[in-house]
Amino acid sequence: MSPFLQTGMLKTPTTTSCETECEVKTVSVRNQRHQRLLLELSRAERPLTGGELAARCDVTRQVVVHDIAIIRASGVDIVSTPRGYWLQRGNPGRNTTVLSVCHSPDLTELELTTLVDYGIEVVDVTVEHPLYGELRGGLRLASRRDVELFLRQVKQSDVMLLSSLTDGFHLHTVVFPHKERLNEAIAALKQRGIQVFGSDDDDDGDSGESTPGEYPHNSHGEDSHGKDSHGGDSLGEDPH
Repeated sequence: MSPFLQTGMLKTPTTTSCETECEVKTVSVRNQRHQRLLLELSRAERPLTGGELAARCDVTRQVVVHDIAIIRASGVDIVSTPRGYWLQRGNPGRNTTVLSVCHSPDLTELELTTLVDYGIEVVDVTVEHPLYGELRGGLRLASRRDVELFLRQVKQSDVMLLSSLTDGFHLHTVVFPHKERLNEAIAALKQRGIQVFGSDDDDDGDSGESTPGEYPHNSHGEDSHGKDSHGGDSLGEDPH
């Protein structure tokens, strides 16, 4: 046996009361910060950037990003949009649905401004990537000003739209005041050359258009987003 063990000179490290107290304080401070973040987001009338939240909580932006990830993991629905973080709330008196659409990138502004002009909020955009599966980006666009800011960010960031990964096919979760307004918006989109699939106002039941939330199939037995009808994947690009 080692002489150090025999003489008791080598002892197993133990946690001191000071270390335990510091750990408790750290957890308490973090929990208080999480509560402050949720309070700020719940009071916000618009998305708040990481920098704004950092300033209000007196921490760095990276701390906010980490805290938001932890809060999300606990089940709180915080959406990251191009304009900042948004705490998802219920929409009393309003309705939500998913529009399946297709258009070229140059029609993006026309699509989004048409929807918001009819009082429809574009909550997010979703595509089905052949490698990563469902990719979703938060938008929260409810006015022409929102659309303008979003498209300006796209241009300044020099990034591809998610729909560029799927030949223009994508889904939008939208919030609308009533069904008549939604149908008017869909009709306007079609008149302006934007395909909308599976809408209730389709006249031809055998038009080949899919139900809401689905992509149409092409003549080669593949989904428009690159996945064949038997579940196989084709090659795709990485998302931005």
